[in-house]
Formats: sequence, C-alpha cells, structure tokens
Amino acid sequence: MKASRQAFVSGLPAIALAMAAALVGLLLTAPLDAQRRKRAEKKAVPFAVSQTDILDSQDGYPVPLDSAFFPGETVHLRFLVDGYTRGPYDRIWLSWRVESFGPLGDRLAMAETGGVDTELAPQDRNWKPIIRYSPTIPPHAEGGEYRVTVYVTDRLNDVTVSKDLPIHVRADSVRTGDELTVRSFTISKTEGGPAYREKLFEPGDTVWGQFFITGYKLSDDNAYDVHAGLQFLDAEGKVLFDFKPQEQEDSSFYPRRWLPAVFQLNLDENLLPGIYQIALKLDDRLGKQTYTAMQSFRVE
Repeated sequence: MKASRQAFVSGLPAIALAMAAALVGLLLTAPLDAQRRKRAEKKAVPFAVSQTDILDSQDGYPVPLDSAFFPGETVHLRFLVDGYTRGPYDRIWLSWRVESFGPLGDRLAMAETGGVDTELAPQDRNWKPIIRYSPTIPPHAEGGEYRVTVYVTDRLNDVTVSKDLPIHVRADSVRTGDELTVRSFTISKTEGGPAYREKLFEPGDTVWGQFFITGYKLSDDNAYDVHAGLQFLDAEGKVLFDFKPQEQEDSSFYPRRWLPAVFQLNLDENLLPGIYQIALKLDDRLGKQTYTAMQSFRVE
C-alpha cells in the first residue's frame, strides 16, 4: 500500500505540470491567432480600380494626369484592378465597361467592354488585371474637360466599382445656340491672320476671310445639312463675283456644333476705289432656317 500510494501522490505534480503547460499554450495561442487575424485584415485589399494611367503610347510610359490633349489626338489609358474575389481553384471572373463623354455630356466614342474568366496559378498571387482604352478626340471637338468612366464587376461577389478619369482638351470653343447664325466673321490681310480693323485695301490685294457657322439643326444621328453662298458686291449691291456654293452635309458620332469656313478674294488691279461688301447667305435645310451676314471694306 505504501508503494502504491507513493506512486499516486508522486504522479500529481506531473499531471499538474501538464495542465499548466496546456493552459500556458492556450494563453499564448489566443493572442497570436488574434494578431494573425488582424494582420490578415490589414492585408485584405478592397475591390477597386487601384490605378489609372495616361500613357504616351499604347504600351508606353505614364504621363502626368493633368496633361493636355488636342483635337485629333488619341488618348491611351490604362486601369489596374485589385481586391477581386478568388473562388475555388483560384478562379477569378471579372467584366468591365469603359465609357467616355465630352464637356456637355455627349458620348465621345463608342463604349468598350471586356472581361476575364480564368484560374490563376500560384505564381500569379499579385497579378492585377489591366484594362486599356484609347479614344480619339474628334478633330471638331471643343476645348474643356472630358471624362472617361470605367465600371468593373466582380461576378463571383456580385459587386461593381467605378472610377472616373478627367481628360483635358485644348481647342477652340465657339459659342453655340438654337438659332442659325455666324460667329467671328472677320476679314484680314493675311491667311489665318487677325481681324483687320481698318478694312482698307488696294486694287490687286487679297482679302482673306473666316467665320464659324453654328446653331444649325442636328438629327438624332448627329447629321447636318447646311448650304452656304458667298458673294462680292459693290456699294449699290451689284454682284461682282459669285463664289461657288458650299454644301456641308455629313454626320459624326460626336456632335459637330459648328462649321469653320474660310474664303479668299483676289481684288482686280483695275478695281475702282469705293466701298465693297461680302455677303454670306446660309440655309439650314434640316432646321428650315436661313441667315444672312455682311462684311464691308474700303478700296483706295
């Protein structure tokens, strides 16, 4: 009995030590698990378009986001997506749509769509989908701030995010309206030169002129039909020269709200001194509107 009791009593410290060790292990493990969870939460990246770039070419280098562009240029854009859902077998399933708009809300170019549905390899842990979009600024575009918006949907999580990117365009802007009219009707002594305020010419000189037509009707598909006639008159209104009529009839995806026009008049060397006129007659055939404008100048 003594030997048995001794063994029983001496076994108590061993059990106590084992329980104490287990308890210490639990106390140590709980904070470690909490720390791991916190680190995992910190590392979790929200689903978003994480980066937007304007590139100097389709596969080129980023340029400042406030860079200015001009009509006729193509703008190369790049968007990176992060925080997407990884399903079974590391599957990802994303779709996107990119749209662009002018300063007045008109669509700049056709929207583009795309997506990715694939299974990632272990080495693709940090891979980010890239969305590319390269709209061309129309030659007749006005100046102002354009906007590109990208929408990305995580199909596995049914969540959509979006990102706006402003595009700055430098260009002439002509005041428009709802009635047919002419803006900036000027004459000058040189081609494309400034307005010649004195409007004084000599026989044999060349008279240069320019103006903008605006306020004509646009159809639902942005078509227009404008007829322009130009005449050279003397002081009594007699027609000395009739320019060939110009017909501006076309359509465009991005609305064309004004039409630029230029003309050249070579004065005869035997032209008598006096007051002369340039008469402009417009006919908006879609809008059923007409308009007449005059410019006079002196020959000495």
